[in-house]
Amino acid sequence: MPTIRMRSIDNRTKRGVMKNGLVVLWAAVAVLALSGLAGAAANGPSTLTFSDPAGDATGAPDVTKVSVNGDAATGTITFALTATGLALPSSDGSQREVDLWLNTDRNDSTGSPSGNEYNLFVWTDSTDATQWYWDIYRYANGTWEEVAATPTMHVSSIGNDFTLQFNKSDLGVASSFDVYATSSTFDANGNNLAHDVAPDVGAWVYDINGPSKTLITFLKPAIGKPVLQPARAAAGKRLTVSMPVTVNPLGKPSAPLASGKIVGTVTVGGKPVAHTTSLNGGVAKVSLLVPRTAKGKTAKVTVTVTAPSSEGDSGTWVDLATGELGVQAIVIKGASATKTVSTTIH
Repeated sequence: MPTIRMRSIDNRTKRGVMKNGLVVLWAAVAVLALSGLAGAAANGPSTLTFSDPAGDATGAPDVTKVSVNGDAATGTITFALTATGLALPSSDGSQREVDLWLNTDRNDSTGSPSGNEYNLFVWTDSTDATQWYWDIYRYANGTWEEVAATPTMHVSSIGNDFTLQFNKSDLGVASSFDVYATSSTFDANGNNLAHDVAPDVGAWVYDINGPSKTLITFLKPAIGKPVLQPARAAAGKRLTVSMPVTVNPLGKPSAPLASGKIVGTVTVGGKPVAHTTSLNGGVAKVSLLVPRTAKGKTAKVTVTVTAPSSEGDSGTWVDLATGELGVQAIVIKGASATKTVSTTIH
């Protein structure tokens, strides 16, 4: 069973992959949708989870997920990351490492050449395949310096999942920061053989106090052309009306509505008729048994579909005048759409 511990590496040179400062893209809705961003309710602990595509590491540990959970009341900040391929296959003198880089003053012109003040990392080397190591460095006086361990620092691992817990006092009392991850494979001479960067462009933004702005958007379904089965409704026979239902999530292409609420009303000759409704796989259905005495009458089927509401999904906001960035909560309110189809009973 692999173990993980801190060890002194005062003579070790930081060799992490350099990265440019935070890249910001502006959208009309004033939200930067970073890949895989989710979580972070405005009240309680602030949690953000970020994802990065798998399979893009080309020989380095593959970082696929990073989440940050903070409790403003205690100042505890927990980083959880998933990285496959950190274990070394043989004792060849090489080393593999995964780093989290923190720009704790949110200023790219201070700190390291990449604008970072803190570096948290785990690594393994071929001297002992069952042993993992971790450390924390701070950039000061023009170089990376090891930070002394404190009682609030805790690191653990299970398989490819690593958890690093600190207090904001361990990070210069930072409550918000830009963060990105890198991974590297070094040979016995310290040459960087391969690396991965997550996200591929820019950095993620985190604030322990949760979102500082809220964007409210409405998710309205679109109901498509009805399909009758059978095409000619007959008295005394079952009739099923199907309607495709799609939505346009914020910043994403149109897609079938995966869940929601459906309400149907059915009349034949102006009188209510018992029926069933369902909403599965983006298709709304109403099924009824047409009365035997309904020949020549009009059947009217009305369907109302309501998209689900949600809150807590987050992006980042940017002030174009000052360049200031912050965490933004997105509240999605499900709207409704209604469609009616009429047919003559044969």
